[in-house]
Amino acid sequence: MYDYIIAGAGCAGLSLVFHLLKSDELKNKRILILDRDPKNARDKTWCFWGREPLEYSCAHEVAWDKLVFQGPQKSSSQNITPYTYYHINSLEFYREILSMIEALPNVDVKWEKVLWIEDGKEAGRVNTVRNTYEGKWIFNSINFSPRVREENTIQVLQHFKGWFIETQEEVFHPGQATLMDFQLSSPDEISFFYILPFSTRKALIEYTVFSNDLLAEEEYETELKRYIQEVLGTSEYTITHKENGVIPMTNREYSHIGGKRIVNLGMIGGDTKPSTGYTFFNIQKSVKSIVSSLVVAGHPFERPSRQSRFLFYDTLLLDIMNNDPHAIRAIFEGLFARNKMIKVLRFLDEETSLWDEAWLFLRLPWKYFFKALFRNYFPRRVKKAELSLKPL
Repeated sequence: MYDYIIAGAGCAGLSLVFHLLKSDELKNKRILILDRDPKNARDKTWCFWGREPLEYSCAHEVAWDKLVFQGPQKSSSQNITPYTYYHINSLEFYREILSMIEALPNVDVKWEKVLWIEDGKEAGRVNTVRNTYEGKWIFNSINFSPRVREENTIQVLQHFKGWFIETQEEVFHPGQATLMDFQLSSPDEISFFYILPFSTRKALIEYTVFSNDLLAEEEYETELKRYIQEVLGTSEYTITHKENGVIPMTNREYSHIGGKRIVNLGMIGGDTKPSTGYTFFNIQKSVKSIVSSLVVAGHPFERPSRQSRFLFYDTLLLDIMNNDPHAIRAIFEGLFARNKMIKVLRFLDEETSLWDEAWLFLRLPWKYFFKALFRNYFPRRVKKAELSLKPL
């Protein structure tokens, strides 16, 4: 019998393990980590902003204190102090956590595919292809229902392809990251480029699209080539690594409560910001609250609830993405280029007051929000959407 079983050794599962082992009260508990594949490859890049540095050493290898927004009509380059924008290489993250637990006798790691999880009154069970394990608490980040249809939800897929490139010329500005660049985007679609410069010659260039239709592989690559040549002004570069992904952005309300003995983590626990797809920092807040709840209350369910008005804002924006995609460039331009970016980051972290939010919204084209409001709430008529849930 384990005290804690972690089903899924991705960002959420390993973040929870890290914070459990940092807790004086919980660090000696018996822990089992289960995943189907050893974490020995770089499969993701996680980015987030924060006012205080995280405890992971891999989060501080590269960071930026200035963000750039390039809209169709207006651009903005702003220092975001006291925030810092961070980048984490997933392989370095996996290595850091797994090396931390290698010599610990109370933590087991087994690379076995999880088939299903059973709830119980006093304990839960995790069934894998090889064994059945019991734990007092089961923390799960594995989605067992990859395709879900729900009547009253809106969804937009954020899909992207990124190239890590090295150029022969010095073309990047290492001190600033480009959050969104709409220079080559079509007015009728929601697409932009994202740049993380690691030096004057090395960077991640990512082409991102918000839609429910994925592109063919060559379409992403064609746009990346075009941006590098037409905007960055170079054709002499080497691709050192590629990555791609699909993040469902949805107003579906996920619960962190999976059962009497089961806690949902990560995206299935509601840690993905519906209107942006950012997840990493929300995971950190969630796992810290789980650890605190275990210490103080003896169970993992005492966690702060999300203020409902932020889901309301996300619902309106997702509806506009689906029904008025041509308006999104102007909305993002109004939000990021006509406001102080630190206020926008606070808003996206859901830490603003109603007064703060009113000032941000004054700079947005409100007619589209009124249309979304009537589509969804007078009466409620949200389009049926098919949600394709894929790993983050």
